[in-house]
Amino acid sequence: MAFLDMNLQRHRMAMGVQVIVKDPKEIENIKQRETDITKERIHKILDTGVNVVLTTKGVDDFYMKYFVDVGLLCVRRCNRKDLRRLAKATGRKMVTTMADMEGNESFDTTGIGEAESVREEWVGDGEMIYAYGCKWFHEKWNPVGAKCDIVKKKK
Repeated sequence: MAFLDMNLQRHRMAMGVQVIVKDPKEIENIKQRETDITKERIHKILDTGVNVVLTTKGVDDFYMKYFVDVGLLCVRRCNRKDLRRLAKATGRKMVTTMADMEGNESFDTTGIGEAESVREEWVGDGEMIYAYGCKWFHEKWNPVGAKCDIVKKKK
């Protein structure tokens, strides 16, 4: 399980950045590079071998396809408080950025947690994601038979 506190949407240049372009073909190259940046981030996550990705922010539908193609469960717009609790229950931390100390991008493996199973279940009129068998969930927090944490509610 990977716990992210970042967008997996098309990377856009920051406000105030000006790019002077003389050839219209350069605009297409810039747009393509913006798309490739997010693809590279997703592939770095996939290369770690995770099978569940939970993020507090958005995942563009275009990029969701990469997760679906490899059979990975990706849940977007999770509650930050619930995601922190779940990360703590699995003995890990949330990843807020992919930048490393050298100025490059890499996926920090401290954001990869473990659970015996992660399931989507219907509760009332909505669906919820449950993680069972979290490694670091103490008995005082998790009574016998109780679920580990509610991650996302779908309406």
